[in-house]
Amino acid sequence: MSIFVCIQLGQTKTAHSQLDSDRFETFMNRFFLFFCFLACYISCVHIATYFAVMQSWFIYNQCLPCFCFSYSYTRIYTVIIRRSSPSFSRRLQLAPRVQLLLMNRLSRTSHYESDISRFDVMQESRSIMADAHSNDNLVPVLFSFSELSRPSSVPLGSGSEVLMQKFLSIYGHQVDVQRKLVLQCFSEDWGQYADVPKGFTVSERCRLRLVPLQMPITTLGNLSPASTVFFCCDMQERFRPAIKYFGDIISVGQRLLQGARILGIPVVVSEQYPKGLGSTVQELDLTGAKLVFPKTKFSMVLPEVEAALAEIPGVRSVVLFGVETHVCIQQTALDLMGRGFEVHIVADASSSRSMMDRMFALERLARAGVIVTTSESVLLQLVADKEHPKFKEIQNIIKASAPESGLLSKV
Repeated sequence: MSIFVCIQLGQTKTAHSQLDSDRFETFMNRFFLFFCFLACYISCVHIATYFAVMQSWFIYNQCLPCFCFSYSYTRIYTVIIRRSSPSFSRRLQLAPRVQLLLMNRLSRTSHYESDISRFDVMQESRSIMADAHSNDNLVPVLFSFSELSRPSSVPLGSGSEVLMQKFLSIYGHQVDVQRKLVLQCFSEDWGQYADVPKGFTVSERCRLRLVPLQMPITTLGNLSPASTVFFCCDMQERFRPAIKYFGDIISVGQRLLQGARILGIPVVVSEQYPKGLGSTVQELDLTGAKLVFPKTKFSMVLPEVEAALAEIPGVRSVVLFGVETHVCIQQTALDLMGRGFEVHIVADASSSRSMMDRMFALERLARAGVIVTTSESVLLQLVADKEHPKFKEIQNIIKASAPESGLLSKV
């Protein structure tokens, strides 16, 4: 252990300057020896206290150029305490990264001007220690999902639950939490990703991947009021003269809206460019609709609709009807399916200006996995049982047969 004290003497104005300097140096040497004796005594009595005191003192008062002051006409520019003993870092219990940072600072420092305060240097050393300590507790991880990969970090020892939350915070709505997901870690031994074992924790730098299982799912088409929402698409006044069987689909649409109110099913209603095409026809009672919104896009799946769906817990099925079948209905159905919803199109409540467009759109959607059904089938499937408390009210709606709305006409 060696101590270097760099002292620059100013201009001596009195005959006692040298004497004052000697007294000061003697005082400092005695003070340091007293402190070392005290530290050794503490180490023999309270080891924990020894580490705390020594670490605080050496880091903040000796490992960096730490104080500059003047005595009489003597100016002390720099006091640097260098430790050559290998046991010094062990006594301080410093991480290698902290040691390197401190030694780099010392090697770059030749002198400090006298106007540098001790407080600033202490704050800097504390910042270095805090940064190094926080980095020591974080492990860099590459999070991959689908074709995306983003680097981040997690606390040392993080388990599967923490890692799943990290994936969700990074990729958000892109992760379909309704599907079964598998967490995998890249194995250097095998050269590919492998499923993480039970009890897996992050202990070192690694690459993780979240994989949704691609399981074939058969769409059964079961409906229940708790998981269903109705979409009424663009049933507006200006379409009346152009759409085939418009009066019939309005009549059927009103049945559906009435059934939704009885069963407490949310209803979302769109209006295509209402400034030019008018509002929803008066025959349709929109009382209690969850959302009525204007649009210019053909599909109903807009941000406000997605937000409305997110507010409905457990929604899984969408019953869709309106105009036109081959445009807005078709695009809405495909967008909903792409987001994981089961879509039911009510054929007798949907139409187009051309019967050919209408029938080919229904055929295409059926091949794509959309359930093409009728209004009566939907309403009775929702009650499911004659003993349902609302069965009588639904029965009154369907007592008279729904209009055929041109579905049996030749194309």
